[in-house]
Amino acid sequence: MADFTEIADELVGLLAGIAYPDGTAAPSVIGLPVVLYQGWPNPPDLDQDMVSDSKRVHVSVWPTNIERITNSFAARLMPLEVVEPTITVTVAGNQITVGGTATAGQNIGLVIDGAAFGYTVQQNDSTTGIATALANAISAAQPATNAGPVITVPGARLISQKTGGTATMVAPLERIEKVFQITIWAPSPAARDGLAKVLDPALRGTTRIVLTDGTGAVLRYRNSVQTDALVKQGAFRRDMNYAVEYVTTQTATATEVVTTQLNVTIKQTNAPLATGGAIGNKTIYT
Repeated sequence: MADFTEIADELVGLLAGIAYPDGTAAPSVIGLPVVLYQGWPNPPDLDQDMVSDSKRVHVSVWPTNIERITNSFAARLMPLEVVEPTITVTVAGNQITVGGTATAGQNIGLVIDGAAFGYTVQQNDSTTGIATALANAISAAQPATNAGPVITVPGARLISQKTGGTATMVAPLERIEKVFQITIWAPSPAARDGLAKVLDPALRGTTRIVLTDGTGAVLRYRNSVQTDALVKQGAFRRDMNYAVEYVTTQTATATEVVTTQLNVTIKQTNAPLATGGAIGNKTIYT
């Protein structure tokens, strides 16, 4: 789930790319070294960088306490990322061959003459081990053996197969708008203004950032404040406030369904209503 700490880190990374378009081994856009970080400056470090011969500009990203919930959602899981199965199962006549790469968590489903058999791939499984487990399960219903990854069911009339992968599911909980204070601390007005003229337009042109959980956040400009109150300490400051609207989420892992079960009650159409006319039940697997 994304939180404001992660968003602050994403903003720091975004700002670093703007300040150093050719990489940190090359000079910054204003020539002076620029230090970017989340949080509030450490006063001794800031004072030293403002007055020392090797002056450096600081850019801090501070998550303020200004926030509001803009929307709430009923928790409903939806697929965010689907991992396709790497295990394969092929059928030829009365033989079933397990192949591919055995990755834990994937599912195999077989329906043989109306009976269903399933297996979930375990860690360190091999295709032969999977085939052995399936052959053992099938043999409880009818004769079945395996030689390596190949299963033979001599009496089988109809065999169908399916493999299933996994998915990361996400449920949005609420949408939050939080204000982040991006502050330039510079040793001169020229350095402050020069960096602000580059960072601010680039941020205003960035309307969306992608977070590590796969969700997106919307970036909106709020306001700017400039102050020379710290000029005695050699620091010239500009605050740029941006609101970021993001979604808090709940995540879970799901596996793909490979077989379904349908229970059917068979009735006589002309039977008395009092008895219901039930003459049997049938379970159908697909």
